[in-house]
Amino acid sequence: MGQVLYRKYRSRTWDEVVGQEHVTTTLKHAIENKIISHAYLFTGPRGIGKTSVARILAYAVNDMDYKDDSTQLDIIEIDAASNRRIDEIRELRERIHITPTIAKYKVYIVDEVHMLTREAFNALLKILEEPPKHVIFILATTEPHKLPETIISRTQRFSFHPISVDLLTEHLRYIAKTEKITIDDEALHLIAIHGDGSFRDSISLLDQVRGYNKKITANEVHLLVGDVPSTLLNKLFQSLVKADRSEIIASLQSLLIDGYEPARVAKQLAALIREDVLSDNPSLDRKVSYTLLRELIDIPSSIEPSTGLEIALLETINDNLPDIKPVTEKVVKPKAAEKVESEKIESIDNTLTKPAEINQTKDTKQQSPIKSTKPAITDPDKLWDQLLEIIKQDHNTLYGILRMAKPKFANELLTLNFGFKFHQQRVKEIKNRQIITQILFDLNGQNYTIECVVDESAKPEVPAEIPIIAGPFAEERNQAPVSSLDMIDDIFGGGEIIGEQDGSES
Repeated sequence: MGQVLYRKYRSRTWDEVVGQEHVTTTLKHAIENKIISHAYLFTGPRGIGKTSVARILAYAVNDMDYKDDSTQLDIIEIDAASNRRIDEIRELRERIHITPTIAKYKVYIVDEVHMLTREAFNALLKILEEPPKHVIFILATTEPHKLPETIISRTQRFSFHPISVDLLTEHLRYIAKTEKITIDDEALHLIAIHGDGSFRDSISLLDQVRGYNKKITANEVHLLVGDVPSTLLNKLFQSLVKADRSEIIASLQSLLIDGYEPARVAKQLAALIREDVLSDNPSLDRKVSYTLLRELIDIPSSIEPSTGLEIALLETINDNLPDIKPVTEKVVKPKAAEKVESEKIESIDNTLTKPAEINQTKDTKQQSPIKSTKPAITDPDKLWDQLLEIIKQDHNTLYGILRMAKPKFANELLTLNFGFKFHQQRVKEIKNRQIITQILFDLNGQNYTIECVVDESAKPEVPAEIPIIAGPFAEERNQAPVSSLDMIDDIFGGGEIIGEQDGSES
């Protein structure tokens, strides 16, 4: 069985380590000057050389050659993810007093040390406080914030940096040349980008793609990693710019049916929007772009990424359209308008000789807000229905979410009970609460305080006919397919997007 490339090209000397010169230079000089600590802490992202440098350091302090991955009795590697309990650390504390077999130091390399339990950390702390002179600890972690400060303070910490795309590309080119892999520079650059600063991930992807074809191009890399073609991605972006609701839905559904992952679509679309924001003449409003970028970042960690992506894009349309105030008063007829105008003129003529009355009128207008001529709605049910009807006109997504709420009016407090935390968080946003309070004031003249809570009993019952499997392939897997819009409407409370049967937009 052949050896995988990332293990074959693992660094085994200080000079072979790429992109971490600030670490290797310091450690190399410390060893040359006989300045050796009892504990080191290596932190940084995955696949950038922490374990490799730990091994090089372990061999260097013992004046041994590191030629292969063969086991050395005095260099012990421990996976903290598998040995995280206090019993393993207690056993380690008993063994460390045994002197090295052949080496000068007994070196313990503890990988993913942040996985230890609290009790195990306490036991490890006792070891680090008074370690035997022949023992050196090298701790490695990708999440240093999970380590107790008492542990960190007893180590020499070295922070490893992500590798730049240029360095990754150059290193991949060297490996491809050595392995006689025919691959063009654009493909190497693309692999480096997808490596996200990790040597291991980039080399693993090169190892994977070399079996795809005799000559590897960027197209093969795109297909392998599941990238969305630029033409399809630009089409989706342009539908956002045009605020074309139906085209957004069609483009997104086409991508999902073709097998592109929502997380990948969100990531590529975010990169495209970022380029647009940084341009001199952006196609999308910058404020809208910033909001959408924040939404797209959360898509990969979403429980329903496809639905979350669709909601984020459709909500962008509302933000990108002109802000139209809801109509709460009847339109004044022409004759009535003429009558009002004549009354204003007559009022001005009558007050020309009465300056005191003019001042009194001004003061009255400043102190008393203009109230609606409509009678105030006091019935809670009617007030809520009227609120939804007005919001439905211009705020589709907010309307869809509010339909899922159970309202409760008490004096000037409106409590909205939601079955899902997602809905509660969206309505808690300042802009959404301002919309609700303004409309309620227009309807009955009261300034309501909006309180949003999560109540499990407020969850809607999902009809039995909704299939278990939903998504772009639902039609083939279920007898009663449910579209993505239905899922939004029935479960996530998305706004009404399509109007009446004549096809007009709501």
